[in-house]
Amino acid sequence: MKGWKQITLLIIIIFIAVGSFYYLMFSSLFKGAPPISQNSYLQLNIYGEVPERSSTNPLQRLFAGETPSMDGLIQCIRKAKIDPKISGIILRPIASAAGWAKIEELRATLEDFKESGKPVYVYLEMAGNRDYYLALEGDMIFGPETGNLMITGFLAQSYFIKGTLDKLGITADFVRHGKYKDAPEIFTRKDMSDAQREVTNSILNDYYPRYIDAISSARKLTAQKVENIVNRGLYTLRDGYNDGLIDTLMYYNEFKDYLDKKNNRRLRIVSYSRYKDVPFSKLGVRGKETIALIYGLGDIVSGFGNTAPEGVITSESMAHSIRVAADNKSVKAIVMRINSPGGSGTASDIIWREVVEARKKKPVIVSVSDMAASGGYYISMAADSIVAEPSSIVGSIGVFAGKFSFKGLYDKIGVDKVEIPRGKNADLFSDYDNFSKDQQRLMQNNIDEFYKVFVTKAAEGRHMTYEAVDQIARGRIWTGEQGLKNGLVDKLGGLMDAIQMAKEMSGIPVGQHVKVLIYPKQETFLQRLLSSTLDAKAKIVNQVLPGPLKNYALGFLYFKDFETLAMIPFYPEVQ
Repeated sequence: MKGWKQITLLIIIIFIAVGSFYYLMFSSLFKGAPPISQNSYLQLNIYGEVPERSSTNPLQRLFAGETPSMDGLIQCIRKAKIDPKISGIILRPIASAAGWAKIEELRATLEDFKESGKPVYVYLEMAGNRDYYLALEGDMIFGPETGNLMITGFLAQSYFIKGTLDKLGITADFVRHGKYKDAPEIFTRKDMSDAQREVTNSILNDYYPRYIDAISSARKLTAQKVENIVNRGLYTLRDGYNDGLIDTLMYYNEFKDYLDKKNNRRLRIVSYSRYKDVPFSKLGVRGKETIALIYGLGDIVSGFGNTAPEGVITSESMAHSIRVAADNKSVKAIVMRINSPGGSGTASDIIWREVVEARKKKPVIVSVSDMAASGGYYISMAADSIVAEPSSIVGSIGVFAGKFSFKGLYDKIGVDKVEIPRGKNADLFSDYDNFSKDQQRLMQNNIDEFYKVFVTKAAEGRHMTYEAVDQIARGRIWTGEQGLKNGLVDKLGGLMDAIQMAKEMSGIPVGQHVKVLIYPKQETFLQRLLSSTLDAKAKIVNQVLPGPLKNYALGFLYFKDFETLAMIPFYPEVQ
């Protein structure tokens, strides 16, 4: 290629790149609500982990499509219920990795939608436990006869990496308070402790019967037959049809033709990415009063600024959001949406204090998503009321702290390290040795004191005695259903239930619509481009590690050596 052609091509590429950048950055400012045809069906494809909030990354939307989020899905379903142009919903769940509490919340939202008299049709191709649990809300379930239905029962899994650390020459040295505060066991054991096994079985014994009952009720089958189906495990959809698990065998095009004939008109489908941009105001819904919705998503860490990297809650960002909402006179109540395994004890306490101060001015209600555990529960327990799904994880009131010794690794790779201390405990957090006996006692005393503070504040927030909270604390996690029985939760439900409660407590008529003011603001695309190296590491952790390990590794990028940690002992990954 000649020189002038190269220059011309380069100019064209730069022009396209700059034009695309400005389009991605500013197009949303100028586009209006998309037009929706009469007699349309809203199609919702449910897949992946289903994050709490929609992504602000335009590149992701451009190249990977619009990933369904909880806020987007719930609002789409609520709009579709009252939109005269929407005739029904087509649900296509496939390979969903959303937490069980999120699936329960989506089920409840679809149940509410069906009160409009509009149908929900479900099309399955490859359905696992979660997919089928969600599909049970369908008025009819369709699928091709060669599709697979994997109702395999529940399997709880935990990871232990002591063997890996041993091979590397790394020693984990931790102290904790509470029989069930076994978070360090991921680093210190090669198998499951009796305490962890007890809690895991308790969670499975809570989840599993609810799953069996849901199938039995929705498909009008006996519980015994459902258990027989589960014990078989792997089905084709033809087998599922024969056993009453689905209604009709059809390919997707045949399914659409079926709806054409049923409705005596050509089927019009509206996608999630299109419909989520339709504002409630276009449907005649306008709120008079305002409620603040504050998201607390991820590991809790100490930090500055009014925004936080994706996947973490920084103490200052969360505290600032609560403070601003509490001081905003137009805000009548605050709803905190929590999905957190905990993290830094100090950061959690800073956020807790802001909740206490906010309650002096207006009602504060917590909506628990998949979990509000340990530090996640710490920042929730001062609220006026806590709402959780039956399968949410709550509690884990307990703390731990420790360090890793890399001496064995240094020896393996030929690194010699010399330390010259001044002061008896100058080497307290040295990475060259374990704690001495005196240092272990020092750490244990520190942990014990923080535990007392945690339990005392939990007792105050939940209007219980110290002794009563201590009995259900000790680091133990509970399901939302169990938490309702033991006093850790006030009501079973989802985000909309929490908002309804906020309206009631602030004197807003239950049937009156409200405006929702959302905090904190998400990072802009430009902020993401300029993110720090640490944030880049966090993104790698999010992509590479499996969920249970991710919960720990992401926070450990931010935790300080000396921090007391209030973190979930283990995340019960139930498949």
